[in-house]
Amino acid sequence: MGYRDRNPLAEPARSVVLTLARTIDPSGRSRRLEGAYYFVGMALANAALGMLAGAFGVDDLFTVQRVAQLVLAIPLGALVARRLHDFGASGWWALAVPLAIALSVPEVIAGAGLDFDARLRFETTWHPLGAAASIVALACLAIFLKEGDVGPNAYGPDPRDGDAAP
Repeated sequence: MGYRDRNPLAEPARSVVLTLARTIDPSGRSRRLEGAYYFVGMALANAALGMLAGAFGVDDLFTVQRVAQLVLAIPLGALVARRLHDFGASGWWALAVPLAIALSVPEVIAGAGLDFDARLRFETTWHPLGAAASIVALACLAIFLKEGDVGPNAYGPDPRDGDAAP
């Protein structure tokens, strides 16, 4: 039974675990669904962290969530490389992911010590580094939405066929 015969919605946890297990492995190919599941998992983890921080009275929830987002973004480089491989592009373009993270760090540091009103003004102000990071994030979104090659390519078998699917 191939991947196309199974229900892909039955495998979200398996897909997130596979992405985490392949954190530093950019080889091979990944389906669009693997990226979607990983982003949903990141959002759920961030929400859970926010609830836990609120329950334990953590004062600076903004900083806690930003640090968690940086940690959860580590597997994205390899995942983006595998998505690029899925439609035959070089995985070296995935180096834009750490670039986007590096561009967003000064903004996170600058906003970390501000009170709520000052942080709200800070977050609604245009910042060139944040804009550059947003452009890279939009490019990554396009990579995750683009359909991969049908059948095997130079980077490996089609992840939608057989046991190659995550």
